Amino acid sequence: MLKTFAKFIFAVLLVVVSIGLIVEMKYSILLTEYLAYSVPLTREEKQYLKEKEVLIYGVDGEAAPFSFVNEETGQCEGLIVDYISALSLELGTEIQCRTVSQSGILDDLAEREIDLTDLFEDSGGAHKYVSTQTLYKLEGVLVTKYADGITKYRDLQDKTLALVEGDFLEDQILKIFPKGQSVGIRYVESVEEGLELLMDGRVDALAANEMVIDYYAKEMQIENDLKQVEGKIYKENVTLAVNIYDTRLYNILNKAVLRLKKKSIFGEAQEKWLGTSAPMVTGSTSVKWAQWIILFCVGTVVILMVWESVLNRRIDQKTREIKIEKNNLQTIIDNISALVAVINGSDEITQCNDYGKVLLNDTQGSFIGCGIGTVAMLKDLYDMYRKDPDEPYYCYEGRYYSISVSALSSVKANRLLMMEDCTEKTIAERKLRQESKMIAVGQLSAGLAHEIRNPLGLIKNYSYILRDYATDDMAGHSLDVIKDSANRIDSLIENLLSFSRLSNVTPVVLSVEKLLRNIIELEKKKLEKQQVAISLACPKNLILSLREETIKIVSFNLIDNAIEAFREADRFDGKLNFSAKLEEGMLRLDVEDNGPGIPEELIENIFNPFFTTKDTGTGLGLYIVNSELEKVNGQISVKSSLGIGSVFTVKIPVKA
Repeated sequence: MLKTFAKFIFAVLLVVVSIGLIVEMKYSILLTEYLAYSVPLTREEKQYLKEKEVLIYGVDGEAAPFSFVNEETGQCEGLIVDYISALSLELGTEIQCRTVSQSGILDDLAEREIDLTDLFEDSGGAHKYVSTQTLYKLEGVLVTKYADGITKYRDLQDKTLALVEGDFLEDQILKIFPKGQSVGIRYVESVEEGLELLMDGRVDALAANEMVIDYYAKEMQIENDLKQVEGKIYKENVTLAVNIYDTRLYNILNKAVLRLKKKSIFGEAQEKWLGTSAPMVTGSTSVKWAQWIILFCVGTVVILMVWESVLNRRIDQKTREIKIEKNNLQTIIDNISALVAVINGSDEITQCNDYGKVLLNDTQGSFIGCGIGTVAMLKDLYDMYRKDPDEPYYCYEGRYYSISVSALSSVKANRLLMMEDCTEKTIAERKLRQESKMIAVGQLSAGLAHEIRNPLGLIKNYSYILRDYATDDMAGHSLDVIKDSANRIDSLIENLLSFSRLSNVTPVVLSVEKLLRNIIELEKKKLEKQQVAISLACPKNLILSLREETIKIVSFNLIDNAIEAFREADRFDGKLNFSAKLEEGMLRLDVEDNGPGIPEELIENIFNPFFTTKDTGTGLGLYIVNSELEKVNGQISVKSSLGIGSVFTVKIPVKA
């Protein structure tokens, strides 16, 4: 039912569009306008004409063959005058012609000195008048004498161009000249005057309507002395214009003009004055074109119906094939959490689920029907599997995958290939092992600290007692050294215990400066071994609510990362600047070193798991930092220059 309704709607749309095209080509108006103007005059419109009795038409007396004043009779004549006469008969209302100045015609229309006139559709006075539907089209040209040798617009540099004074398209005419070109303008009362000046050599060119130029050139018998320069200057529609507030007359004229178009009145007038009916009449394109369009539309419908029939047959065929492959498809559906593909005896991929297409970065599945060897990722992993099928995971471009291959019961030669991305699982396992080690280290640290503190306490107590028996400076100095060393060991144990305790995942209020100094103290041996000088810039009063574990993970990994960079570069003159400050509601940590730097092409990969450039690196340090920051909506960025060093910037949100 829905398909039938859709076909009906489509057919109706085709008919409407076809009729609209025919109307637009024949009458140069839209179908909606055609329907609106095809109705008879309303009672109010008839009453309007009755009250007006006479309509005044403003005519240009110097625009032959369209309109001019016959010197013998003193009457207005011309193509448009004949058209206005036909319009008068059609309306049954007298329309009198009154010659007006072209430059003042818009003002006459605005002040209602005249009721209507013919104007270009856009004459620059849209606030004074409204245009009816198009009557005909005119084209402007620029002409010179053959003998002048002017062939391009640029040849008129520093020459004089004649223009009819008040020409509405003067701006359009002047736009044809290249920017910066100097052209003198001489205004004339009429095209005839302009041609006289051109033939006398007082101007170098004339720009005006092509039909008017042709008319006067024939009258003056100079058509063979003129030539057109380049192409058309403009192509404009001519309409009837009425006062912008005279909406009733506007509707009346539109209805009457449409009726005259249906009677081909303008074509007859044009035949009389110009001897041709083709170039100017709007919508004069053969209606046969519209008929061909309709045939094309009908043919399109037939083709669509045939195409639908073919598609239906193909669908039936595919349905039968789907039934044969039902078991295979069921297996694929049951295993959508991994790449699931069917491979035939020739190692060609015959089917693959959507997840597998995404995993192989080919959502269109263009590899289906091709051999495994055409997909680099699948080929390499499949080769690894065949070499050692007992391996739990196979590494490809820094990620880990598990693969299994099993036979399909439907077709013995076919096999089911399953591949799962286990990278996150592998990382989780490694992190769990690392965390277990850290817990063990913490427990060991706590035990050792307890065992060390017992004898350390004895050392402190006896050194205090021995101070009473010190008889010389040497003995006193020795006891001071023992005291300082014991206090240093006690401070180190305190830092170790503080770090080994499991931090609460909830934010706590802490002194950032104290925490960072404890971390640096714990890293001191590593820094001294590599001879790396470290400095800390942090306000002592910087007390914030943060996750202590996050700062520890970030700081230790970034410091260790810098030390490893110096070690790999065999550098013993390293400098590490550690700074912390509160910035826009976030704790900002900057770790700057003067190490070897990171190549630009590697920077985008350094936070990926298992990515490392070090011989003994795991590639998890910066990944763990990035993952930890993501948990708290933090962020990390890096700037690095080869041979100069790197700056890691960390921003951690502060809890209110």
